[in-house]
Amino acid sequence: MKRLSFTLLLVLGTTFINAQIKKIDVAPKKTSEVLLKLGEHNFLGNNAAGYINSELYLPPLNQERESPDRCGYSYFYIEKNGMMKAYMPVKCIYYGDYSDPDYLKDKYYTVIDVIERDKLYSSSGEKEKYLAIIEKEIKDTLYFKYNPNMEASFLFISIPFANNANTLYTGKEFVSRGANWLNSDDDIYDVVTGNPVNYSPGMVWVCKEVSVVKSSLSLILENSKGETVYYPVDMIDSDFLLDKKVSDGYKKKYGVTKWNKMLRRLM
Repeated sequence: MKRLSFTLLLVLGTTFINAQIKKIDVAPKKTSEVLLKLGEHNFLGNNAAGYINSELYLPPLNQERESPDRCGYSYFYIEKNGMMKAYMPVKCIYYGDYSDPDYLKDKYYTVIDVIERDKLYSSSGEKEKYLAIIEKEIKDTLYFKYNPNMEASFLFISIPFANNANTLYTGKEFVSRGANWLNSDDDIYDVVTGNPVNYSPGMVWVCKEVSVVKSSLSLILENSKGETVYYPVDMIDSDFLLDKKVSDGYKKKYGVTKWNKMLRRLM
């Protein structure tokens, strides 16, 4: 009996050890890429082709934001003998290709194509994208190196986006929340007079237009005192300003004094 039990155990044990455990590979999650639309966004990420046939404006470099040692614009090229060479190159203490800003700034460019080129010194066959652009005063077709993963490298303001922003925000009212949206270490100054302005909690601002200020597309805001300030469009989703309609609802609920205190405290 003991020998039978031992034999059964041996057989069963051997069967388990020799059996193969079934493996099921999980398929990668399928997601549909959402392509950003021109007009709704200034930077289109992976949808570089969305710029074709549209106009782009290149603002002057913001000297307050750029390093004083920066020589000019990056990423502008012309094609010579099958190679990409910096357009109107200037020498710079920084590594990289820089183009003289006097030849490029404050101009409007039309995107005529998106091309791909082999990335230099890449052993894995990586490609680089370029926007092929033309400008009426520049005879050559220029190529702007486009990085779909780096919005900060996109130097242009798209005209469809600017027009859409002007439609969306001109005439709209906002309420300031009492915090400096430009520089926490300094005041906000009137763009017309240069005088410091009051941006206390609850102050109402009306968007008069959308314009370029210091290289950024911005809302031009005016308060009841006639003071004029600017607010970059790319900050519109931050908490420094609140839609006046939303603010009025809370003001009715909590009262003016309490709501103005809450505006500042909620920053």
